[in-house]
Amino acid sequence: MTISSSPSGASGDVTLDSYDAAAHVYLEQSVPPRPAVTAYLDAVAGLVGSGTVLELGSGPGWDADYLESRGPRVLRTDGAPAFVQMVKATGHHARLLDVRVDDFGGPYDAVLADAVLLHVTREQFVDVLQRARQAVASGGVLAMTLKEGDGEAWTEAKLGTSPTGVAPQSAPHCWIPAGRSSRSSMSPGASSPGSSSLPGPVRCLASCLGVPSDDRPPAHS
Repeated sequence: MTISSSPSGASGDVTLDSYDAAAHVYLEQSVPPRPAVTAYLDAVAGLVGSGTVLELGSGPGWDADYLESRGPRVLRTDGAPAFVQMVKATGHHARLLDVRVDDFGGPYDAVLADAVLLHVTREQFVDVLQRARQAVASGGVLAMTLKEGDGEAWTEAKLGTSPTGVAPQSAPHCWIPAGRSSRSSMSPGASSPGSSSLPGPVRCLASCLGVPSDDRPPAHS
């Protein structure tokens, strides 16, 4: 998971600290990829084949596990140390990576960010997206999912009280949904704006996933 500034603009790491402190709650309250996500990952695998995918924000590693069962090799990363350790405990290699400032390396056959870039601010989004694009080899795939909605807000929906009744030590994490203008897009030869030093055309596979009503906080400007 990634990071966004707190509502007061104080420490700038509220989201990351929340996920790190309550990774076990996220694991207990979440489920492996649902059909809409697995269908999306199938599309990614179909484009990548047996290539290498850099996954940003691996969390517990469910997406990576599913994707690898379809053929690609996945390099797991996360900005929360607790998730990195969680993935390593399952026998996979994982590294700590803050998408805002860390080098992505590459080039890779694909870069995947499933429900990750919604956690950075709008200003950070452009920079992170461009650096992710630069980490993709020519002809590779830049894949991401966002949440459908309007505006931005703070929520504790994902990291609320655990099923055991023990309140996690976490603050609200950031929820920055995408606009409603499109559900999904795939365009061969798509490129990032404002950069002339990119490795070549890449395929962009983007999807805007719906948000259940009980997981949608009130939006504000």
